[in-house]
Amino acid sequence: MANVTTTQTALCLIPPNNIWEQIQSIRSIHDKAYPRWMPHINLIYPFTPEKNFDNIKVQLEPILNRIKPFQIQ
Repeated sequence: MANVTTTQTALCLIPPNNIWEQIQSIRSIHDKAYPRWMPHINLIYPFTPEKNFDNIKVQLEPILNRIKPFQIQ
């Protein structure tokens, strides 16, 4: 089966809510789309259709669980 992607989804990192305000204040200066999306870093865009999320979760979970927590500055 061919790989199907959609611009309606993305695989992204989303920071903890307690730092969103600080990030949004910076984004408001540099990103005209800041009100549309929560703070995030896209890893894969476009991504798989939402109907595939359960299957993708099963595939990604063991891989992502091997990554130790890290800080972004």
